[in-house]
Amino acid sequence: MDVVPIFQERIRPSSTFGIPDIVFLPGAICIFCFLAAYAIFTSIDAPIWIPILITAIGTCSLIYTLRRWYLGSELLIHDMNIKGQAVSKRPMVSLKPFSFFETFCWRKPLDRQVVKHHDGALSVMFSWAGQYNEFFSEQAFEESMSRYNQLIKLLGDRSEYHLTLEMHFDRRYDDTAVNQYLRVGEKTNTDKTPKIVRDIRLAMANKMRGKGFNNRVFGVLSMYPSKPISLKQLVMNASIEPLSAREKACKAALLETASLVEKTLDGFKLLSVDDYYKNVSTCLLPFESPTAYNSRQCFSEQVAYYKPLWDETAQCLKQGNTYIKPVLLFKYSELSPGWFFDLSRIKTCVHVSQIMQPKVPADVLHKTRKDITNKQVFSSEDQHNWDDALHELSDAQGYCEFVKHHYAGVADNCYLVVFYSDVDHLSQMQDEYKSWASLIKQDGGELRSEHDMQYALFLYQAPGMGRYSKFFREDNGFVIGRMLPDTVYDAGDPEPEILRLCSNGQLYGYSPSKEIVLGQLIAGQTGGGKDSQFGLSVLETYQSINYTLFEEGNSYQIIVEALGGKYCEAVSQIINPLSSYEDYQRIKTKENGNHNFIGSMRVVLLPIFKGFNHNGFSREEEVVLDHVLSLLYEHPLQDRQAPILPDLEKLLDNENTLEEEYRTAQAQLHKDLRSFLRTSEGKPFCKEDQFVLSPIINAINFEGLNSTLLRYYLGFMTERVSMQAFSRSSRSQIVINEYRTLMSKAKEAIHWITLLLDRKGRKEWTGLTRITQGVDEVIEVDKESLSSMGTKNLLSRKDEHQRLGKLLKMPDSAIGVWSSFGSPKTMNQKGYREMIMHFETEFTHWQYLKLEFPKILLDLMTTAGSDKGIRFKAMKQSKDVYERIRLMNESRVKQSQSKVIEIEGVH
Repeated sequence: MDVVPIFQERIRPSSTFGIPDIVFLPGAICIFCFLAAYAIFTSIDAPIWIPILITAIGTCSLIYTLRRWYLGSELLIHDMNIKGQAVSKRPMVSLKPFSFFETFCWRKPLDRQVVKHHDGALSVMFSWAGQYNEFFSEQAFEESMSRYNQLIKLLGDRSEYHLTLEMHFDRRYDDTAVNQYLRVGEKTNTDKTPKIVRDIRLAMANKMRGKGFNNRVFGVLSMYPSKPISLKQLVMNASIEPLSAREKACKAALLETASLVEKTLDGFKLLSVDDYYKNVSTCLLPFESPTAYNSRQCFSEQVAYYKPLWDETAQCLKQGNTYIKPVLLFKYSELSPGWFFDLSRIKTCVHVSQIMQPKVPADVLHKTRKDITNKQVFSSEDQHNWDDALHELSDAQGYCEFVKHHYAGVADNCYLVVFYSDVDHLSQMQDEYKSWASLIKQDGGELRSEHDMQYALFLYQAPGMGRYSKFFREDNGFVIGRMLPDTVYDAGDPEPEILRLCSNGQLYGYSPSKEIVLGQLIAGQTGGGKDSQFGLSVLETYQSINYTLFEEGNSYQIIVEALGGKYCEAVSQIINPLSSYEDYQRIKTKENGNHNFIGSMRVVLLPIFKGFNHNGFSREEEVVLDHVLSLLYEHPLQDRQAPILPDLEKLLDNENTLEEEYRTAQAQLHKDLRSFLRTSEGKPFCKEDQFVLSPIINAINFEGLNSTLLRYYLGFMTERVSMQAFSRSSRSQIVINEYRTLMSKAKEAIHWITLLLDRKGRKEWTGLTRITQGVDEVIEVDKESLSSMGTKNLLSRKDEHQRLGKLLKMPDSAIGVWSSFGSPKTMNQKGYREMIMHFETEFTHWQYLKLEFPKILLDLMTTAGSDKGIRFKAMKQSKDVYERIRLMNESRVKQSQSKVIEIEGVH
């Protein structure tokens, strides 16, 4: 192992006869004490042992001084750093090499979880869940602060154990989610998977790689194994408990204290010594993979072997190719909820260490009141200091009142922040530090990061080293709670089908095929990125979800055909509203009966008999239709794949079909169907159709239909798609693009689709996705529809964020973020789109995403009006997706060149 032999340079002091001058002073004191004591006590005829005792004390002082200066002491190094003395002025000499790792305290494991330190202290490390508080309400935030305050009070009652609690926060680059995203794609890909899917997924992974940060939190509890030995015990020669017994008692107290912490922190878990070692190694060597722990070696020696050096240019420490800037939060005013958010989402690597030594509140109040009294006496005697003292007294009295009336805990509090980066990201780290420092200054705070202090701060920030800190400030539990470095961000599914970047820098993965509530809402203004976002999702998940897209236009034609699916125009289709015999048999076998199939077909036929606005069939009509439909499907016609409406009309015309009490209802149904089949709207639905669905993916363009035909086509095609989806044992999604436009032309049909899919789809593992501009049009069709939407994707819109946000039950903070979104034009300049997403998981959270799309996706999903002709021409010229992309790009280049020529011609 490469051990740096010297931590600090030792400048040898001046010497006399080869003996360091520093030795002469304690030696002279020792001799003087002996001679003075001997002379005095001899003159009064006192026993000789008295001057010998005094001399012995002086000798012990000499030995201590020599040991301190010759053998080297980590306390000395700490003291020198605290005093801010320059390295050249530290008169250190040493008879043995002083290694860097000896400045750290870890020694060896006491058992699988407890680490013993060189000074006898014991410590354990724990992990916990942290807080997903990006969109917390202020009330919820204050509730969590109260819990932390109660914890500090509980720990204060155990202050006799010299307890130190360190809360650590680590934020660093993490590509784990990117790698898992690629592995999921590899697992689902087959030989038949189109190349475009692999290319899209790889392009998306490259877009995300190197951008994602991961926040994690952990803590350290440490105690000393002995209580202070009182003077009375020494005088009375009281027996002192053996070290082994004190160590055992300390370990029991430490684990008992850990159980108290467990009750406050969600997801609390004691870590093994191996994990302790890895976390320490990560803090000291942030860009190196930790080595395996070797129990035969000193703990410190294995993790601390690179000496940080001062880099004058960067004004921070440098360790190999890693730049490290430790900073002390020296002064801070009253902190508001969410104070830590700025650090939790910073765009550089950060380690935060909050070090607390809890106290007994009653003892603190007693001492503070005593100090107030002394200050009052002093100030009354010195009028010159009265004004300054008055301000201090007011602060102290206010502090006492707050602690007393709010039952606040009290602790010594130290807050360290360490910024670090590699060579490539140094300027970014410096910019982020300056920005954060500016915010602290604006709030009345002060940071300390002087040259000599950075060495000490680098030591104290390491897990387990916090109790050595000399920078404590006494604070109440609520202030400490607000500062707690606890904000983490939900990473979502660890094996994601879809991967996106959050505004907080966290990569978020989710898998629509695993959704509990299948409905989706995608809302945003034109140009906001709705189609690009959803088109990418389709490409990423089409192997686990069967999609059918309804739209007016051909936005999804390229990707559907690229995936090997089917795109068709409804106006050119002959559609039969009756399902095939094959669907009937499949659903009958699946459900061990035919009740659901017949009931669904009855619902499908309702618009034909009663129109879209009718409430429904009478009880007698339901009996007739169910009986006739059962006969129709139980006796399939030869050489036919499905019955047609004229077949149903013939059965209804047969008076012997049912008992006489149903004849009136049967006659009315026959009349209604006969009338429909003879209208211009009914004639297209009298034949067997050529509307065939692809098992991969489908898109149907309803452009060119008048409103009456549009209603029937929407209804019948939805039924066909739904029946196919209900009959398969896999996840399906029916998508209505430009929901608002289609609803304005066929509101009744959209309402019917909503009833069919929102009510029954979840049971059949089929969901409805609405892509639209708002929320009102969704509620207008069905007020209960929002409860069926597990996923809500909200992109930029111009107005009404507050009203719509309340309808969607968004937290106020999430509404505020949504309303701050830039317009599509603004986002074009920034190169991304913004989206607030709600995804129904075990933990329901809102996510603020910054959507960045690879160029190949933008080429596929361009829906700009200026590209409409280019798309149409490219799709006519070629069926190959890559050739289509090439042709479109080539046409855009020619267009831009012609515009330049045109402009030059004007000039």
